[in-house]
Amino acid sequence: MKRRWMARLLAVAAALLALLLFPHLWCGRHEGAWYRGDVALQSALDARMEAAVQGPLSTEQYPTGHERFNGEWLFGTYMMAGMGLGHRAVRLLPGVCGPRAVARPLRRGAAGTG
Repeated sequence: MKRRWMARLLAVAAALLALLLFPHLWCGRHEGAWYRGDVALQSALDARMEAAVQGPLSTEQYPTGHERFNGEWLFGTYMMAGMGLGHRAVRLLPGVCGPRAVARPLRRGAAGTG
């Protein structure tokens, strides 16, 4: 009886340890490159994200069990892809689409010169 209890305790401890370690190690394997701003790594992600949203997407791809939530997932897919690509554009081309570039025409328009 005591051996069975100890085996279960060890199995639970091993499972918890695996849950704590492996996802972090797997997902963080390229963390240095992401934080350094590795353009090749980020461009590869951009290409995958762009290909995903250019393909045929529909609510049938998100079977949540409720049509409303299927539509929310579809909307969220496009929204998050757009936000991610927009963020990358601002970081890669700050003079073209950064905050100052967006503010310039707004200031001209407000001054009556736009």
